[in-house]
Amino acid sequence: MESHRAFNRSIYHLHQELEFAVPFESTFEASRRFMELYESMYRKRSLPYTLFEVRFTPPGHHCTLLGPGREWHATWIDLVCNDSSDFERFYAAAEELVRTIGGRPHLGKFCEQLDHRDLARLHGKHFETFRSVVDQSDPRGVFRNAFTTRMFGPP
Repeated sequence: MESHRAFNRSIYHLHQELEFAVPFESTFEASRRFMELYESMYRKRSLPYTLFEVRFTPPGHHCTLLGPGREWHATWIDLVCNDSSDFERFYAAAEELVRTIGGRPHLGKFCEQLDHRDLARLHGKHFETFRSVVDQSDPRGVFRNAFTTRMFGPP
């Protein structure tokens, strides 16, 4: 189904989203590990209400340099937490798990623990090409900020 029909949901509460992609073959293992992480942390201390949204994209996406689903038949896992309390602790642990399983983060969502070293490892030559385009397009760093420096490295 088209995503606007299959995932037509409204979220009325303030929330944060941590989203990443893994190869389709890793779907069940990755989903299981994130559910276990949430359940183990929830037992120790109350965590916020959380949705686990899972979507899929077919292989053949080769036009992006840092796209999470590039070149994969990808599974997208989106952890959607009510941001009223304590989501940061869960997301810190979840980002470490993303790093461990080799998931590629969606850079437009919550992304506080990962940095340019992670992106270089995950995207390899595509990350280097991206850095070259950035250096050519913005040689004076006019569009740099703390987030882009952390994620893409210093000039």
